[in-house]
Amino acid sequence: ETGPLVVLPSRRLQGIGSVLMKDALDRLRKTKRGAVLVGDPNYYSRFGFRAFPKMTLAGCPPEVVQALPFDEVEPQGEVIHHQAFALEKQ
Repeated sequence: ETGPLVVLPSRRLQGIGSVLMKDALDRLRKTKRGAVLVGDPNYYSRFGFRAFPKMTLAGCPPEVVQALPFDEVEPQGEVIHHQAFALEKQ
């Protein structure tokens, strides 16, 4: 539903990325059960994301595959994604 969030290097450390992430999560909460991403746990934990032992993505270390459920259901299973977000060029 939402794509990568990017901030120009010259605009980093100004809170822009946090505002973009909070807005994206607010939009997703309206119609989805949660959000999944691949990223730095040290950064994304501030938004509530964490790794779940039963959730995997082939080719990724488990600690970088993270989710933020919007309900009490623990995410599990193999994460699938659109080809545009493939980890390797096809």
